[in-house]
Amino acid sequence: MLLSGGQKARISLARAVYREADIYLLDDPLSAVDVHVANQIFYGCIRDYLKDKCVILVTHQIQFLQDVDKVLLLEKGKISTCHKFDKLEMKKTDKKSFSNDVIIQQHDSPSETLEDDGSGTVNAYKSFCFSGGTPTTIALILLFFVLTQTLSSLFDYLLAIWINLKQKSEELDKWYFLNDNNYLFVCGVLLVVLVVLFHSSIWAFVAFCKCASKQLHDTLFQKILFASINFFKDHSSGRVLNRFSKDMGTVDEFIPVTLSEEEVPYLHTFLRRCKDWM
Repeated sequence: MLLSGGQKARISLARAVYREADIYLLDDPLSAVDVHVANQIFYGCIRDYLKDKCVILVTHQIQFLQDVDKVLLLEKGKISTCHKFDKLEMKKTDKKSFSNDVIIQQHDSPSETLEDDGSGTVNAYKSFCFSGGTPTTIALILLFFVLTQTLSSLFDYLLAIWINLKQKSEELDKWYFLNDNNYLFVCGVLLVVLVVLFHSSIWAFVAFCKCASKQLHDTLFQKILFASINFFKDHSSGRVLNRFSKDMGTVDEFIPVTLSEEEVPYLHTFLRRCKDWM
């Protein structure tokens, strides 16, 4: 299984914390993660969860030094200073440079990259639909669903008419051709056609979703394959892997379910309205 540097660092830290040891020696675990994750690891895990443990943290991210108990400065392989952050006794120039480094690292560090997940947007569903096939294919699938819902409503409508006629014998005499045999034949034919259309609609929709997912995956893979070096410099391998795992999982599971849950009720409501107007 291929993991990024940040993922390896988080797994190693989690394994160490899980052991419930008394002393932890952490060799710069914050360097392989971004600023947001580093803050979560330091404040949520190292400072809070391990507050009763002895933690020796080696790090170059000096913005966290003000939250530790003691700061050890190494000079030529030896400990030159051992004090709290606010009591560090250094040369004036070194202290000024040290403070400036803290300010620069706090304010000029790379900001967290904001990602647009596209959830709830029309463009996300539009891209998915047109990746699955042509507009003609989409129209045919919609036609299958419309016919399925229409026959389902027609079956319920005929059943309601037959029940009402059964309760009124004088009306039943006028509709002499609606005897039990004819009624059962019509309902049986409608039921068979309805079952065939229903399974055809499901099969077509599943095939459409598989085609859309494969097309989106191939497009993403092609873009990554021919991406420039600068792209991988600006985007970590963890984020790239996330596109092929989490995002493709959303394409395979979430979007098809959402489309099916939204499409069928709307058609059913529309046909019921049409039946009420008749």
